[in-house]
Amino acid sequence: MKIRPATINDLATLAQLEKTHLNAELSSASEQMLGQGFSLNDLKSFLNHGWIVVAEVDSNIVGYVIAADWKAFTHWPIYKSILKHVSLEHPQFSDKNSCQYGPIWIHQNHRGHSIFEQLVTEIKRLSSSQYQHMMTFIAEENQHSYFAHTKKGKMQVLDFFEFEDRGYYLLSL
Repeated sequence: MKIRPATINDLATLAQLEKTHLNAELSSASEQMLGQGFSLNDLKSFLNHGWIVVAEVDSNIVGYVIAADWKAFTHWPIYKSILKHVSLEHPQFSDKNSCQYGPIWIHQNHRGHSIFEQLVTEIKRLSSSQYQHMMTFIAEENQHSYFAHTKKGKMQVLDFFEFEDRGYYLLSL
């Protein structure tokens, strides 16, 4: 397995993976993430304003993680809401010392092989040159992701908030 920064040539594959596996982490088929699928243009923006790290096995991308400055995300209402909430409730974090982290995705056939930890370690290493903290949010019902981030990723839960009648955990690393 190889962990490496994504290149422009990876983006079409990542856009397809985003589209195909948008709800792969949820605990039931009836649950859906809202507004989380990123297009090819979104991914280009993330690559230009942050970092994308991929995990490759036999030249196939089997996992990826995204982190970028808050500006790259703020045209989605949930990210605007999070940043406002953070500035009011957690003033030690700001758009100057933190970046938005996520999503992270790992193909189900490759889970349990420390790819999650390696992706988080690498994206943190890359982003730490500019940001002290990475922040993310996880839907309350997404227990697989919650466990991975709090146990394997060693992220701390800062808060719980609601957006459009849905609960989310706010985490930082």
